[in-house]
Amino acid sequence: MSRTLGTQLAASILGLLIGTLLAPALATAVPKPRVILSVAPVPTVADPSPGTPVVTWSTGDGSPGLVTVSANGGRETPFAAEAEGSAAAPWLAPRQKYVFRLYATGSGHRLLAELDVGHSASTIVALPPHPRLTPPVVNRLLELLSLALVPAMAILAIMHAREVRRDA
Repeated sequence: MSRTLGTQLAASILGLLIGTLLAPALATAVPKPRVILSVAPVPTVADPSPGTPVVTWSTGDGSPGLVTVSANGGRETPFAAEAEGSAAAPWLAPRQKYVFRLYATGSGHRLLAELDVGHSASTIVALPPHPRLTPPVVNRLLELLSLALVPAMAILAIMHAREVRRDA
């Protein structure tokens, strides 16, 4: 192998390593997904006809979702099945209690949000946090490790190029 070919090989390996290891570490942060579950306007005793109530939801990350509703403590029934959207709920009435739940259905059936709509203003009752796969300290250590691998791989590429050059 010629000297220039060995140098080109080392430069190619170094470029590949920098592109695959350094680029993700330098990429801009992606905003965290935001779960949404809301109903507006809500009919009340004081204003029984504020307009057509619309339920709006989002799983926050584009994963498949299921919105269910139960009335006055009754059985949960499916309302909508999409990652996000809005749908009219003209049957909402004052003096009734409705519980809307948003589930992630992509991998299992996980409750993302629960919304009580009824006698008073709507409030989110439960919004479980997204589970973290690894603690932030571990994520940072992995980032630093990947950055430390770049010089190590560059040194290996240079050593390989020298070895190839010596054999040629």
